[in-house]
Amino acid sequence: SRSPHIVMYNALLSALKQKIISEDAVNDKVRRILRLKERLSAYQETRKPLSEIQKSLMLRKVARDSVTLVRDPRGLLPARPELFPHVLVIVPQMQAISSADGFAHVECNFGDIISPYYPAVTVQKIPLTPDESSVNECLELAGHHDLVMICSENSNEFPAYLDLVNRIAATGPTIVIPLRFAYEVTAVHPNATIVSAFSYMDA
Repeated sequence: SRSPHIVMYNALLSALKQKIISEDAVNDKVRRILRLKERLSAYQETRKPLSEIQKSLMLRKVARDSVTLVRDPRGLLPARPELFPHVLVIVPQMQAISSADGFAHVECNFGDIISPYYPAVTVQKIPLTPDESSVNECLELAGHHDLVMICSENSNEFPAYLDLVNRIAATGPTIVIPLRFAYEVTAVHPNATIVSAFSYMDA
């Protein structure tokens, strides 16, 4: 399968050619990245080493502060429990992205995080490579809930999972939450609200 970086590059290039985004907007983002790199370079010359606990707390804060609303075409956010009292949360069984990735054992706790905001939350965990039985079970559950929130991890690399995301989004109110990376956003059904979490935990 193709590298997610190549997928994202091709999607950006296609958007530029189709004038979905402007070259000026891309240049502005590149300048912001370069300014940040300059600041980081200056910081690295003076920074003090952090303890493992400090690193963990800092990384969680960065992840929380980086949560991004990509789009909300159906106005599903902010949370409106009076309209969507019964929520289905679908989370993937985490999988290592590379041999150096040590997060395959981490449990996604998104269901626990949103439970205080909705009267009834059902959590369904499925593999990133779901079989037909798992897919049908999720589709049936989705049909009995007012809102579906489905977390994904690099699902452009997992066609069956991405297909499930889009089948659910095509039939009812759906919020898609890419975890860690957001390479799949261009392939997600246009009806779906997308919120990039950039984190397995504290999504």
